[in-house]
Amino acid sequence: MKKALKITGISFLALLLIIIALPFIFKGKIIELVKTETNNMLNAKVDFGDFEMGLLSTFPNFNFSINSVKVDGVDKFEGVTLASLDNLKLTVDLMSVISGDEINIKTIHILNPVVNAIVLADTTANWDIMKVTEEDTVAVVEEEPSAFKLGLKDLTITNARIVYKDETMNLVTEIMGLNFNLSGDMTADFTALKTVTTIDTLNLKMDGINYMKNAIIEAKADIDADLANSKYTFKENEFKVNELILGMDGWVAMPTDDIDMDIKFNAKKTDFKNILSMVPAVYMTDFKNVKTAGKLALDGFAKGVYAENKLPAFALKLIIENAMFKYPDLPKSVNNIQVDLRIDNKDGVEDHTVIDLKKFHVEMAGNPVDATMLLKTPISDPNVLASLKAKLDLSTIKDVMPLEKGDEMNGIFASDVSINGRMSSIEKEQYQDFKAEGNMKLENMLYKSDSLPYDVMLNMVSLNFSPQHVELANFDAKVGKTDLQANGRIDNILSYVFADDQVLTGKFNVTSTLLDVNEFMSETETAETTATTTETEEPLAVVEVPKNIDFTLTSSFAKIIYDNIHIDNTKGLLVVRDQKIDMQNLSMNLMGGSMVMNGFYETTNPKEPGIKFDMDIKNFDVQTVATTFNSVTEMAPIVKQTHGKFNTKLAVIGVLNEQMEPNLNTLNGNGFMQTQNIEVKEFKPMVKLADVLKNDKLKNYSLNNTNITYEIKDGRVYTQPFDVKMGNTNGTMSGSSGLDQTIDYKMALKIPSKDMGMSAAYDKMNAQASSLGLNLKAAEHVNVDVLIGGTFTEPKISTSLKGAATNIVNDVKEQVKEKINEEIDKAKEQAIAKAKEEAAKLLAEAKNQSDKVRAEGKKAADAIRAEADKQAQKLISEAGGNPIKKKLAEEAGKKLKSSAETNAQKVENEANAKADQMDAKAKEEADKLIAKAEAQK
Repeated sequence: MKKALKITGISFLALLLIIIALPFIFKGKIIELVKTETNNMLNAKVDFGDFEMGLLSTFPNFNFSINSVKVDGVDKFEGVTLASLDNLKLTVDLMSVISGDEINIKTIHILNPVVNAIVLADTTANWDIMKVTEEDTVAVVEEEPSAFKLGLKDLTITNARIVYKDETMNLVTEIMGLNFNLSGDMTADFTALKTVTTIDTLNLKMDGINYMKNAIIEAKADIDADLANSKYTFKENEFKVNELILGMDGWVAMPTDDIDMDIKFNAKKTDFKNILSMVPAVYMTDFKNVKTAGKLALDGFAKGVYAENKLPAFALKLIIENAMFKYPDLPKSVNNIQVDLRIDNKDGVEDHTVIDLKKFHVEMAGNPVDATMLLKTPISDPNVLASLKAKLDLSTIKDVMPLEKGDEMNGIFASDVSINGRMSSIEKEQYQDFKAEGNMKLENMLYKSDSLPYDVMLNMVSLNFSPQHVELANFDAKVGKTDLQANGRIDNILSYVFADDQVLTGKFNVTSTLLDVNEFMSETETAETTATTTETEEPLAVVEVPKNIDFTLTSSFAKIIYDNIHIDNTKGLLVVRDQKIDMQNLSMNLMGGSMVMNGFYETTNPKEPGIKFDMDIKNFDVQTVATTFNSVTEMAPIVKQTHGKFNTKLAVIGVLNEQMEPNLNTLNGNGFMQTQNIEVKEFKPMVKLADVLKNDKLKNYSLNNTNITYEIKDGRVYTQPFDVKMGNTNGTMSGSSGLDQTIDYKMALKIPSKDMGMSAAYDKMNAQASSLGLNLKAAEHVNVDVLIGGTFTEPKISTSLKGAATNIVNDVKEQVKEKINEEIDKAKEQAIAKAKEEAAKLLAEAKNQSDKVRAEGKKAADAIRAEADKQAQKLISEAGGNPIKKKLAEEAGKKLKSSAETNAQKVENEANAKADQMDAKAKEEADKLIAKAEAQK
């Protein structure tokens, strides 16, 4: 007996020692296995904290726990956490660990998991992280079985948070406080599963509309699971959303990738209040005290196969009859709520879906709203019959629905619209076969809220419907200080609403006397963009351009205020298309000048919006630009010390970051600048140059009417040689500066000798001059090459005087040459003066002679005229008193005078011609004398 007890005691002690030792024996093996499996499967950054393993509390099973598991994305999702959890606890079959062939997991408990599931606009999903190996590309591959085997009997998830964001659908779903438990024997071919699910908060937002907000979910389901055939049959179950409780019967089978089903559901409670809880605004405000009446009927089914290109048959029916609701503290109610909605698809063909809203009627504080819609063949050719008739006094909303404290709303909404026809009629422009008529108006709508720093006033919004288009007849609004007026048309609103992948097109005229963008930004956003932001300031967010619109906006804004920028008289064409805003001949006045801009802003990749601008800028003030745009001072800090105005034509392309700031490393472009009285003062590299050459006049330089060609490339700004002036020193400058503040400039200066200070550079040049037997003072100017390196704040200066001695000799030669030229010029001027004096005498003598000839010719002509007068008088005297003879004598006298006048003119003209020839000849000889003198060297 003692021997047996001894053996038993030793055996028990040995077993206890084994139980204690096993976790340490196999810990390394399990850690290695987890890391190996993870690295083999995932294309992501995986991290985890401590492991805990043991057998005592779970013997004969093995307990495994891991803390702080985190999976981070890579590539496009760098910096985004896909999943994390505080603790993962597994209960594992001990013998499966010892054998090493398979590890059989029996229970799983996940604590505080967080999942961020994201689908980008290009359909890339962040959970697609399985590594693709060479074996995956082979057509037929024999897969090795995983070392994990799921013999699960209990799965528990505690306090999960799941966010699903799908940019392809503009959908955001957020689940908070998810708790889930699944229990049952999953090692059996047939088992009964029990599931319990609760969600504290469910939010679902799509296209800016909150379909679920702070919804509460509870679900319990008992399921008969045929695991061998992957078929699951629902037994007792209940699915509750807020106060709406649904029951479900039927089964789901997944023997292949397709899902076969036969499911029916219906509302277990038929009070109107249950479905009213689905309206977020109602459910979130004192819902338990809301008085309701009316009946609800909700049921539906799904039967058939769900596959990639196939749907099951399905139907849904919602009936609400004679319903109402009223808040106890409000004076009025919403009455006579009638809804009859049926959605039916008999065969799973998507185009065979029929949506029939037979009735929708509600009376809100006595304001009736009626709507109907029948939609058939929604995919191939939407056939729609719909109407909306309403007249709603918005000021009565506060009488039936609690508003937020400080909220106020007024105005009148009226609608009388009906449509009837097939979409193909519009596409074929067969407008006579499509009926669309009526109008919608919103007048004098005023909205105030404590949550908004400004009031919203819609004076008038008027829409007129026709088969061809929807006319925006009038839009007149004021939001805070901003006013906005518009009119135009939308061409295909019905196609856009009822058909997939349609682009909404329209043309509008938009005007405003003031657009104050600052009012629509937070206080931190309106902080000056040029200032260094504090850690508490939030940056701007990317403004995404909508995908499916094609709008042309003819715009005119009298004044725009954005941050610290004031822009006047903005006019031009804006085309919004393909997630891009094209600016065409957009002109504006700002920065003390004007600008005309063409280009675009696009958000096909919202994380890196693209820009391309061609700008024609005139009379911009440099200091205004420097204090407004910090990106300019980052690329060219010299502007801080620059004063004056400039013109430039600049073409630039690049991307912005997620804070709407230029990613300077991506900017590329080129331009041409014309300066207007630019002065650069106390710029550190020039101050350093002045110190090196001991010439304070070099500290400041001017760019007066200078043309500068520049290029922006790979994070640097390159300038071609341009003229500079520093006091009496002239020169040229070229080079580049970078975003890293490095500089690389070259200068070629012509410095007056009198301005060369006593420096090491001066001593070196003096020695060069002396070796040539020359005196430095003999040179009027010294040519100096300057290299400027380092950074803007720590410049490095080097000078080159290799050409200085040659310059001295050249300057002496120039001085001698100038002296000789002065003497030559003096002699030449004297010769020209003497020639001009002689030419003047010659012209004077010629004029005396020609005047004499003219006088003699006139004297001879006058003598001929006098003799003719004398002879004519003699003939009249001889005629005596005989009138006939006297008449004949007078006629003869006239002829005699006329003939004499002709002869006199001839004599006078010949004399004048001879005199003119004499003057011309004298002028020619005088010009020859002067030309000969001027041509002498």
